[in-house]
Amino acid sequence: MKCITSIILACLIFNITLGQKINTFNGLQYAELMSNTLMSEFTNLWQNEGRTRPAWGYTQGLIALAFRELYEYSKNEKYFNYIKQYYDTIISENGKILNYKLSNYSLDDINAGKVLFYLYDKTGKEKFKITIDTLIKQLINHPKTVSGGYWHKLRYPNQLWLDGVYMAAPFIESGIIRQSGLTML
Repeated sequence: MKCITSIILACLIFNITLGQKINTFNGLQYAELMSNTLMSEFTNLWQNEGRTRPAWGYTQGLIALAFRELYEYSKNEKYFNYIKQYYDTIISENGKILNYKLSNYSLDDINAGKVLFYLYDKTGKEKFKITIDTLIKQLINHPKTVSGGYWHKLRYPNQLWLDGVYMAAPFIESGIIRQSGLTML
């Protein structure tokens, strides 16, 4: 149930980028209501899904992306602070991700990394750059199918999943844009 709430939250927040209205509230108002509810239920982003210990993964990345979008539209610092608190908890000052194993080669780990580019640009904290480099290293060595697509996880040999494309492609794109100095494609 809590995972469904997170997915609904993400959909509502991403809905504001399309400028669509729901009933008499606009998308931003609904996104703020949902986000405030989530924040009151889970004071730390990592607690989502009923977790009792900090976690790095797909769902946390999805929620962090949604809160980043909400912050960009609302300019309410509490949404940015919610994201930052999560990444400051899960990433040490030397850039190590808590409970992350590169050797698992899981694209679920890349999803949470997509917000790191934003955090690094906004805060300038070197730990975020180090973590980005770690995830890039994972992708460089990540197992691939014969056609060149990333395996979803090491434990799923030769399986290319659609959500894996969603997780890896934007992360790679963000890295390429920053390396080339482009501001948009």
